[in-house]
Amino acid sequence: SEEAFTTLFYHYRGKLYHYIFTITFSREVAEDTVHDVFLKIWLQREHLHGVENFRAYLYTISKNESLNALKRSMRELRLFQEWDKLRDDEAVTQPERDPLQDQLELIDEAIARLTDRQRQVYQLHRHERLTYQQIAERLGVGKETVKTHLEAAVKAIRKHLENRIALLLLLLAEEFFK
Repeated sequence: SEEAFTTLFYHYRGKLYHYIFTITFSREVAEDTVHDVFLKIWLQREHLHGVENFRAYLYTISKNESLNALKRSMRELRLFQEWDKLRDDEAVTQPERDPLQDQLELIDEAIARLTDRQRQVYQLHRHERLTYQQIAERLGVGKETVKTHLEAAVKAIRKHLENRIALLLLLLAEEFFK
């Protein structure tokens, strides 16, 4: 039942977060992995009646999901390194880039990943400086809908930037420990 699942979630959430953090050393990855674990539990709830030790089962799933998250991070890291190498190769033939330009491109990349409505609301608010009410009137939606889309857009942009920064920190750490 949803009530039992909610009870399990609140009982184990903090413990799993700390356990996963000791594996990944990343707050964002730990938070995401906790949610992935509970999503997996929810999706497999009909098959859990055969599990004798739920706590051990939960920690095993957490460990596996943590390792999968680390593998994904390493794949992203390798892709980033390849991209960085290509960029370094191009830098030999091109003038030095402005760091501000790189930051703006990263933000543009994050904006491009938004849903169409989130992107539209974000751009109307940030670029055209329209109020929630003005955006709501222009789009024919409620003011609260505008607020919801804008909050989701900002959260998605922030998460994208945090992930890219975490990836950059992993790269720097790898270079440091070579």
